[in-house]
Amino acid sequence: MRRSASLGPILNEFNAGKSLARDRKCLNLVTECSKCRRKVFELAREILMDKENASHGFIIADGNHFEPVRGGFVHVGLGRVSNRDREALESLFEACFASRADEQWYLWKYQSDARFDGIGLGMWEAGSLIAHYAGFPRLLVCGTSRLMALQIGDVMIHPKARHGLAKKNRFARLTQGYFLTYLKHRDTLDVETARFDIAYGFPNARHLQQGALQACYRAADAMFELFWRIDRSPNAHSLCAIEPAAFEHHPLMLQAFDDLSAAMLKALGPRGCWAVPRSLAYWQWRFPTQRGYQWLVIHKPESSDDLLAAAMVKPMAHNPKEYELVDWLCRPGFECEAFACLLAHLQKASCEYLRTWCSEAASRYFETMPADRIDRLDFQMALSIYPSQEVANQIQPRPANQGQEANTDLGQGGLWMLSGDTDFR
Repeated sequence: MRRSASLGPILNEFNAGKSLARDRKCLNLVTECSKCRRKVFELAREILMDKENASHGFIIADGNHFEPVRGGFVHVGLGRVSNRDREALESLFEACFASRADEQWYLWKYQSDARFDGIGLGMWEAGSLIAHYAGFPRLLVCGTSRLMALQIGDVMIHPKARHGLAKKNRFARLTQGYFLTYLKHRDTLDVETARFDIAYGFPNARHLQQGALQACYRAADAMFELFWRIDRSPNAHSLCAIEPAAFEHHPLMLQAFDDLSAAMLKALGPRGCWAVPRSLAYWQWRFPTQRGYQWLVIHKPESSDDLLAAAMVKPMAHNPKEYELVDWLCRPGFECEAFACLLAHLQKASCEYLRTWCSEAASRYFETMPADRIDRLDFQMALSIYPSQEVANQIQPRPANQGQEANTDLGQGGLWMLSGDTDFR
């Protein structure tokens, strides 16, 4: 598509991240270029006449976003994915993973609790959804520091729309568009949607390479898989483990659970670990029992209301005798005894192995509960390139004062993550 000289100001406006729906002067500039007037007005009308698109959509008016097809060009647009796009999203899922999403998949991840629901951005070509990128709101806490974060997930590019590792491929456009929309940045497209400081995720090596090539991601923590044999010599313990049928609805348990979570979060702070605060509400949303998750709470025999630990486990699909440790909370000082109680309980359930994916920071936490085997996984955690200087100053190392240790980087010092943080299914 040959660019007319009079289109230069318009393209500059768009490439600087201006929203067509808000920057109406672009429409006036369009009228100066009769050759492109019809095409741009069609795109403008598509946005401005639809309230949902006007709120969430935007167009990057670059020649690379008009894909050549026989007889002309077709518009490639980005916009917020909503419930009306559910069928298209599930079809894209099937095309990418060669399996169908179950009936509750979309409702669970995107429409069950506004505090945690995913925020999806789609890429459409000729009216079809060809790619999707989502983030799930997470608060990251380290001591008294707070960051509003997005956990990246459900990144899908239709197999027929993939173009290797080129800088201007669809994955690049989608990633950059998502970060411009939702991360705080001087070129943010909408200050109302851009309420997050940083994004993190667990891409495969190829996607991490693409993200680094585009200056969107950088590699952070290594990831590991820990294995514990259940028939190992058990450590002594005097605790009780129960599978609560309805404890999550009991008001006393609500407070006890949140107190347990707060105690563990406080203990992780001095380690330099950034962690997502757990709560009973978060567990209820993230680990619904109808999806195979099993809740386990550990307490002293004489006091069932005083929770010492809580575990979320799930039988592995390929081998029901292997369990996955999906999440873990424990009061400081009870780690070894509570973990021994967990292993003893799983042994009664005929479990042979317990395993978990975890970040480097979390693997160090389990050193007092040593695994029988530790494997380094073939992917790393990825962090978005710091979108603002304020965030960069907060999470990058700062020089140590005399007699004090330097503050650690978010990646090096520790995102505390287990399987439930990494593998969202």
